[in-house]
Amino acid sequence: MSYATYKEIGVDKNNQEVINYQVPVIQTLEERIEKIKQYPVVVVYYYTDWCGPCKMVAPKFAKLAQNYLQQGVLLVKENAENDIGSYPENIRGVPCFHFYKEGQYLPEHKVTGAGIEQVDENIKKLFNN
Repeated sequence: MSYATYKEIGVDKNNQEVINYQVPVIQTLEERIEKIKQYPVVVVYYYTDWCGPCKMVAPKFAKLAQNYLQQGVLLVKENAENDIGSYPENIRGVPCFHFYKEGQYLPEHKVTGAGIEQVDENIKKLFNN
C-alpha cells in the first residue's frame, strides 16, 4: 500500500489540466457582503485547512471558478474556522457551498459535502431561471 504525500492531497490525478486560477479568499464579513452584491451569482465555498474532502474538492472548485468567471459567476472560498459571522444558516459540515443570486441566499441550492458535481448542476440551474 502506498500513501499520498502532502503535496498530492487535493491533486486530481485523472485531470492533468493545470489550473492557474486562484479562487478569491474571503477574509471579512464586509468583503463577503460586497462580493455577493457585486456579482449576479456567487458561490461561497466554506472549508477548513484540516478537512480531507475539502482538499480533494479544492482543485475541482478552482476549475469551476475559472470556467464560470467569464459568465458573471463568482466562486469564492472562506475558511469556516475564521468564523467571520453573519451566515444565512449554520454551517454544519465542510465542505459546504452556499449559493446567492441577485444578492439573495438560496437555501434550496446549498450543498454540504464534496459533491462538486451538484455544485456545478446548481450553477447551471441558476442560469436557466
